Amino acid sequence: MNKIQNIRININSGVVNQVPSKRVDFPNSNNLSSDAFYIKDIDKETEDRVRKNVENYKNLTLTELKKILKNKDSKVEFYRTFNAAVYNNFHDISRIIFESNSTSIPNFAIQNLDGKINTKFQIDDIEFVANVKSINRIIEKMERKGKETLEEVNDVVRGRINCKDVNQAQKILEILKEKLGSQNKEIIEVDDMINNPRPDYMGRIHLTIKDKETGVNFELQIGSKNITDFIERPININYGTRESFSNDGRSLLIEEDVFKSNYHDLIYKAAKKLEKDSKYEKIKPEFQKIYEKYVDIQRKIFESEKEGTFQKNKNDIDKSIRELDNLLINTFSKIPKEDVIKAIES
Repeated sequence: MNKIQNIRININSGVVNQVPSKRVDFPNSNNLSSDAFYIKDIDKETEDRVRKNVENYKNLTLTELKKILKNKDSKVEFYRTFNAAVYNNFHDISRIIFESNSTSIPNFAIQNLDGKINTKFQIDDIEFVANVKSINRIIEKMERKGKETLEEVNDVVRGRINCKDVNQAQKILEILKEKLGSQNKEIIEVDDMINNPRPDYMGRIHLTIKDKETGVNFELQIGSKNITDFIERPININYGTRESFSNDGRSLLIEEDVFKSNYHDLIYKAAKKLEKDSKYEKIKPEFQKIYEKYVDIQRKIFESEKEGTFQKNKNDIDKSIRELDNLLINTFSKIPKEDVIKAIES
């Protein structure tokens, strides 16, 4: 078993201390609310338990997942299993990349959310983000895509590597192709949208990787941080003011009614659905203009990174982004907030 780092995490302060250890398994998530906790060394028994759980979970149906969601102990065990998979797999991946760059092992910032973890760490200009998909989101995806069992969902464990540009992303892909086998992992699917750009110039590489030790399949996205920041750019739509009474009923509160969203949700979810609604036929050209502007900016980022001219073109790109901000605000302020939320969530 490979040596990695064991960590002690102070949840309140965020301080992370590291000591040499074996691969790790997470403690019972009921303990995660305490001030600090230790990650146990994984031994044969716990490793076997993780593998056994993963094998059993593969056959879970929608009905069974909904039962787990309602049972606290079952939910804890579900997250406990996949928490271990998140930490171990992404530690292995980071080690491969760090060793290739002669860089030391980093600190892992780990946040506990409802029993499942989010991890985030960075070396130099490479950022790693990984987490466990919530059971609610798994259920929603299975219902939306007609999946029958959990085995058909490859992103229960998922992560992303944000690179300085698309060229670095391709280099990392080649490193992983060469060295993942040494960590008992296998790339089983590659969608390279850098070498084979999509019409919207997404500029990412999507991998499905199998961890042979636990049997977990997980999703890894590798891409440009500039493109990720653009896709996830926050945008606020102001709907004027709203009134409400204070808790004691004695005061009338007036506050701004602001809907907080991001480019991806407004353009790929809301706009794409609302333009098909006959109620918004008159503003359909505005939706189209938004999408064309969005793709044009993403193309500029993608091509300038490929050519090494991003910094040279950054002022022009930033100007276009501000123009897109205004287009989104002006268009979506004409649409009731309830319709926008419904389009995003449906």
